[in-house]
Amino acid sequence: MPERNKHVKDFIEFYCSLKDTPEYALLIKGPWGCGKSHFVESAISDIEDRNDSTRFLSVSLYGINSVEDIEAKFFQILNPVLTSKGAVLAGSLAKGFLRGAFKFDIDGDGSADGSVKLEIPGIDLSKYMTDTSDLILVFDDIERCTMDLGILFGYINYFVEKEGYKVILIADEDKIYSDNSDFDYRLVKEKLIGVSLEVSSERATIYNHFIDDLDIDENCRRKLRLNQDAVLTAFDHSGYNNLRSLRKMILSFNRLWNDLSDELKESRELIENLLKLFTVLSMEIYSGGLLIKDIGEFIGTSDLMRKLTAGKDKEEGKDEDPLNQVVNKYDISFLETLIDVNDWIDLFDKGKINKDKINLSLKSERHFQKENAPNWKKLWPLYELNDEEFDDTLRNVRCDIENYKLIDPGVVKHVFGTFIKLSVQKLIPDTLVQVISGFTSYIDYIFDNGLVDINVDTSEEINRWGNYLGLGFHSEESAEFEELSRYLNERIESYSLSILSTYSSELLGLMREKPRDIGEFLTATRTGTGYVSQSPILIHMDSGAFITAYLSMDNKDKRYFHNAFSNRYEDLHPKNLISEVGFLEKLVSEFKCRVPSINMKPSHLNINCFIEIINEVIRKMQSHADANLREVMNS
Repeated sequence: MPERNKHVKDFIEFYCSLKDTPEYALLIKGPWGCGKSHFVESAISDIEDRNDSTRFLSVSLYGINSVEDIEAKFFQILNPVLTSKGAVLAGSLAKGFLRGAFKFDIDGDGSADGSVKLEIPGIDLSKYMTDTSDLILVFDDIERCTMDLGILFGYINYFVEKEGYKVILIADEDKIYSDNSDFDYRLVKEKLIGVSLEVSSERATIYNHFIDDLDIDENCRRKLRLNQDAVLTAFDHSGYNNLRSLRKMILSFNRLWNDLSDELKESRELIENLLKLFTVLSMEIYSGGLLIKDIGEFIGTSDLMRKLTAGKDKEEGKDEDPLNQVVNKYDISFLETLIDVNDWIDLFDKGKINKDKINLSLKSERHFQKENAPNWKKLWPLYELNDEEFDDTLRNVRCDIENYKLIDPGVVKHVFGTFIKLSVQKLIPDTLVQVISGFTSYIDYIFDNGLVDINVDTSEEINRWGNYLGLGFHSEESAEFEELSRYLNERIESYSLSILSTYSSELLGLMREKPRDIGEFLTATRTGTGYVSQSPILIHMDSGAFITAYLSMDNKDKRYFHNAFSNRYEDLHPKNLISEVGFLEKLVSEFKCRVPSINMKPSHLNINCFIEIINEVIRKMQSHADANLREVMNS
């Protein structure tokens, strides 16, 4: 039992051992999630172990809205046979019994085997127990009860004042005050409650209790114990003092742990940082301090950017951004996301763990890679490098730039953000003008020479959340960063359009010459140019040329084409392919004009079949688009 709350335990034992009727109830109070229910249960267990005659009748009032509901719970506890599955007696049936009548089904076949008719205005505990002199009543979750509190406390007072029972109440008293402004709780407390004691959360003791008792992986248990200080520091800084949330966090982290690769699990520094961030996100999300949809605004943003935003808001007389208030509670940097923001959102919103993506992100994380990390990532933690490391790493990054080894646009964005910061801090001789000019030329070279590695989602991946590959961008608050980012985005868009046009021509060629290869073409990953299956290549195609190429295929090849075309939209990416709807609608219209000229032929049947496939694809994409629009409007 935690020493911090020893006086509470001592008084519970004293109260329960009183020989005379105390004529008052004992209140054990504390904020939701502080562990007061567990604390009382533990104290009760110790008392029962030492004294066979003392018995406790405990009920949770969570969701209770009437006296009948309470008595139904009493009845279920005192009559385990009648409330067993064989008696088909639970919840509403128990309440029916206490109201006076219920159908009594002995064998569980759904038919009434007997009928009991009783008039019970209130439960008489002595009716169910031969001796109630040492019976102590415990009412938990009082603040979560939905019934009228005046009726509730009057009901409890009857047991205390008229029947002489000892009664222990467990409640978040602050919530009783805040949620019941029209109820004079102080007057009731003065009459009913003789002693109020507050339980303080002994988070280290309870944390270890959770780790020991919960059904989690043994290695996960070891890591949680090893990183206890990091977890509890984040828990303390959250300010919520909610042990239920801490317990839920442990269970959730265990789910994630089970999907991590063995090599990641052995990375001490990586797991520590992952646990810190996981704890912070869990505490804030579970307690309502952070909305899941705002995770991308919470992590992956530089501290300087937040300070500039806060300063601007203050100058304009605006209230401080709530997210800044949350960030300021913690002494860790949120510039590193560790895993992709979308994967964090999926985890907390849907309970979905994108195993492959998360493992890939963590394996590229600097705490894991260390010596094997790419040079640009080694340079990213500028202020953590000693002077010699900094000089060597900077030299290596410059070498990568000179040899055009940086071909991922998100990495290029990271590097020019880093160089802008280095220039501002006078850590390199390059001026800001030279940095902008140099990286503009670099971007032109990798795009003009086809070196760039992009896919259809590149623009969104590097722009949506202000971070990439688990790291926030340096200098994102500067005008120079915005200028280079804007130019990079323009080149990405232009390059993507040219690639889509190339795809369109390649598809027409396959339709005319190698229709059996179309299925592989539409689903294959194309290194250096993106994913064909997710690219709206049809919008760059002439509908007349498409129909001519389709009609040039023999009917057997048309059937193969139908299957490949349908499969393209099976795993639909509406945000990418919705722009093809206009082209598809035009195809349907033009195909219908072709049908009469080849009526009553197999080709006619094939065209009608293809039209049905296209119409189904259109309906599917429009349905996805409508659903996405509703989701945006409701968020």
